Amino acid sequence: MAPRPGRGKSNKAKAEKKKKEEKVVAPSLLDIIVITPYDTQVVLKGISTDRILDVKKLLAVKVETCHLTNYSLSHEVKGQRLNDRVEIATLKPCLLKMVEEDYAEEAQAVAHVRRLLDIVACTTRFNKSKRSSPSTPPSESKFKKANPSSIGNGLHTSSSPSDLRRCNSKDEEQRRQGDYFEFQVKICNGKLIHVVASAKGFCTVGKQFSQSHSLVDLLQNLSRAFANAYGSLMKAFVEHNKFGNLPYGFRANTWLVPPPVAESPSNFPSLPAEDESWGGNGGGQGRNDEYDLRPWATDFAILASLPCKTEDER
Repeated sequence: MAPRPGRGKSNKAKAEKKKKEEKVVAPSLLDIIVITPYDTQVVLKGISTDRILDVKKLLAVKVETCHLTNYSLSHEVKGQRLNDRVEIATLKPCLLKMVEEDYAEEAQAVAHVRRLLDIVACTTRFNKSKRSSPSTPPSESKFKKANPSSIGNGLHTSSSPSDLRRCNSKDEEQRRQGDYFEFQVKICNGKLIHVVASAKGFCTVGKQFSQSHSLVDLLQNLSRAFANAYGSLMKAFVEHNKFGNLPYGFRANTWLVPPPVAESPSNFPSLPAEDESWGGNGGGQGRNDEYDLRPWATDFAILASLPCKTEDER
């Protein structure tokens, strides 16, 4: 008896469907080891569905690497400059290396400066109210038992737009190829450091020449006070943010503004993430009415109900 037409195809389709179902595997936890530019290792907690882009996001909230912005990731088998879409599960072994890259355009150097301003913003924008406690002179002893809310006056950088000094005609003769812009950084002890941003990184101007790929490294090499203050800030971040969600990237919006704004509403400087003078987007996505009808209360309620007590749940 001849087989009925289509019966073989039906069985084949069922078999293929069964194979596909067997291939569906729940995401699993994964340790991702990354070698930093300082030849140290950091271990990231990822999942098997993560990609290189997710690894970069995890590195951005690690105290050891949060100040680094211009780098690529390499793998001993997959090669150099891995694409952001490469899946972590395909990397055997799961060992990556950070490779510092040139600041190919001025916007990348500006973004790097903005990252540092953003990291230290909690020390200058979210400090305790001046009305509740008398102000005290900044001192290094203040950082021994520091936390992000009490670091307030200890670590400062010249973050206002007026402190970004472009090269004028006098400096133009001394300007090297690849230099982008100049600015000054005011350290917590009052010292001013003149810095030039270039394609190769950041360097000082004057007799004491020093150059580093990152601004934090440069300032740490030049100032013990900055190194101590920044180290204390990172220690405080670890103690108060055990899951690694560092307190930077803040934006002001209609229902949440930094405490100093309540004391002086007329003096409301932009937060680094929004400061257009440092490459920010000037106030976020709320300006285009795109999210006016979004059910924010429902979204926040869902987030609040998610399990987040353990590191695995986070």
